[in-house]
Amino acid sequence: ALFLERGWDIAPHGGESYGEIAVRLKAWADTLTRDTVAVSHGGVSRVLRGLYLGIEPAKILGLPTPQSKFYRFRDGQLDTI
Repeated sequence: ALFLERGWDIAPHGGESYGEIAVRLKAWADTLTRDTVAVSHGGVSRVLRGLYLGIEPAKILGLPTPQSKFYRFRDGQLDTI
């Protein structure tokens, strides 16, 4: 229940909250200057897709995290492959 209410700010013991992940991912994404392949866990993928699409944090938490998809971020579009 706490996760559903404040999930963006809740960090597992020894881990990062989604909010902390978002700060780290934005800093990383801002350094990209060419096509890049990145492999991540589902939560990181969820946050990166949400940031790229400009989705509010509460809705980012509801994005699916399929294990059999690749995503292409290009020119403001997010394609599922």
